[in-house]
Amino acid sequence: MSSPVAVSPLLLGVFAKWPEPGRAKTRLIPLLGEEGAARAAKRLLLRSLHWIDACPPHVRAVLWADGGTVGDWLDLLGTLERPQRWQLQPQSSGHLGLRMRDAMQWQLDLLGSPACSLIMGTDTPTLGYQHVQSVCKELQTHDAVFVPALDGGYVMVGMGCVCEPAFGALAWGSSQVAEQTRAALDGGGFSHAWLKPEPDLDEPADWEAAVQAGWV
Repeated sequence: MSSPVAVSPLLLGVFAKWPEPGRAKTRLIPLLGEEGAARAAKRLLLRSLHWIDACPPHVRAVLWADGGTVGDWLDLLGTLERPQRWQLQPQSSGHLGLRMRDAMQWQLDLLGSPACSLIMGTDTPTLGYQHVQSVCKELQTHDAVFVPALDGGYVMVGMGCVCEPAFGALAWGSSQVAEQTRAALDGGGFSHAWLKPEPDLDEPADWEAAVQAGWV
């Protein structure tokens, strides 16, 4: 039997936008329409919540909500088998980096030290528990660990401490985010590791490729 690689305690935060037509997955609207893009967003969101819900008990989870009402989110979490493992928190204000920094700080404060704190989005259908394991394994020897996206961003980040330079005024939402994050962490003296890139379904071509691959 192999030894566990996860650092304990472990908290996985999910950044999620309520799948509201006209607001969710807007770059897919030319392909799917507003209602279709919202359905796609909900499909990806539920896929993420379900695989996390099936993780071993030591994986604690928090859903960082953007939009919707508390009742909306609680109803959604109530459809899972283990809703008690989830905490619901609103995202803070500001650009994405500031919101992730605040969430990472909150998670690390809750966990104490040593800890494995992860944040992920919901637009990557190939993410799974194996990525949580890999990130936590690398966190034993690095300050920050990332699962990069094929489009130049990243889809999951893990930290054992808040690495402030990673959350600065970067070109969030662009293909330069991963490159800028690497440079910022190097400049701040933080060690970091990057795992194999995964797809991030933002553009119509991304969605069409995912459909062909059977991911969605």
